[in-house]
Amino acid sequence: MSRVELFDETFDPSVAAHVDLVVAPTGMGCRLVLHDSMRKQFVGLVEFPWTVRSDADWAQVFSQLLGAYSWLGQDFHSVRLVWDSTCYTLLPKEYYVPEEAKKVLQSVVPVASLDVVYTGAVGEDALLLYGVPSEMLNAARGLWADFPVQHSAMSLCHLAREEYKKGTGLLVYLATGACTAVLVREEALLACVPFWPSCAEDVLYRLAGICEANGLSVPELTYRIFGPGFKPPVADAERGDALFIGAGAVDDLLWQYMLREEGRIAFGERGVSYLLEKSLAGYMPFFGAMECA
Repeated sequence: MSRVELFDETFDPSVAAHVDLVVAPTGMGCRLVLHDSMRKQFVGLVEFPWTVRSDADWAQVFSQLLGAYSWLGQDFHSVRLVWDSTCYTLLPKEYYVPEEAKKVLQSVVPVASLDVVYTGAVGEDALLLYGVPSEMLNAARGLWADFPVQHSAMSLCHLAREEYKKGTGLLVYLATGACTAVLVREEALLACVPFWPSCAEDVLYRLAGICEANGLSVPELTYRIFGPGFKPPVADAERGDALFIGAGAVDDLLWQYMLREEGRIAFGERGVSYLLEKSLAGYMPFFGAMECA
């Protein structure tokens, strides 16, 4: 993660009462998205690198963030936290039993003993179960007393369902650590799957497999692709940039087999400062978090 600071000229850090704040921490750093609630416009984007080696580091890195941006200590119009990880799974609402949620999640992905399991609606009849580190939550609550805890996949699911209220399509997000594919047919969520490709062609194969598992074929679909590009997890870092897969390279391949959706994804009635327009593709789940209930 690299340092990014983009602020619209209208953003006044001394007046937080009208600002909606999206906080998206990871072990590699934190992203902040700022939304002017009066003008209904996104006015700021921050990417603040840090390194979390153990749960004991969370309090320190949040303190560093506050030291860099003292205005984060003010009272905001709203604050929401977005956790970005692959520790999640989809579950039909009819099978959800609160007391069994952690056990269900543990049967699919590794879940730390102190992780808190949350649920979020991602459709008429589907829930997203996801685990969030309790120490990270405690550190964040040292800055903001109360906030909803969302998952980045919730944003992707919402954006995909809005995009494909009619027809069938794929939303593909390439990012550090994992790629995510969301498959939707006429607003119904069919799949939300993280995967780890080895090359651009492998992305196509994975998407074809997801479609086949849901009784669809690739030529039937339209798609959107965005994100900063796939980089391997930290464990594969010694392989360097050889595994980097840019969204452009995958797009050049996919459009030969599917119909590409053109134009920018809309965020309801919310506008975007011209300074942030070029950054939307790389941070879509965090801008989209404002659309999730």
